Amino acid sequence: MLACTRLDEILLHQHELNQHEASVDQIQLKLKRMQVRLALTIPMEK
Repeated sequence: MLACTRLDEILLHQHELNQHEASVDQIQLKLKRMQVRLALTIPMEK
C-alpha cells in the first residue's frame, strides 16, 4: 500500500516536471522569435 502511494507521488511529480519542461520550451521559442524580430528591425532603423 505504502509503495503504491509512493509510486503515485512519483508519477504525479513526473507529470508536473513534463508540463514544466514543455512551458520552458515554449518560453525559449518565444524568446528566439523575439530575437529574430529584433535582428530584423535593427538594420532597418540605421
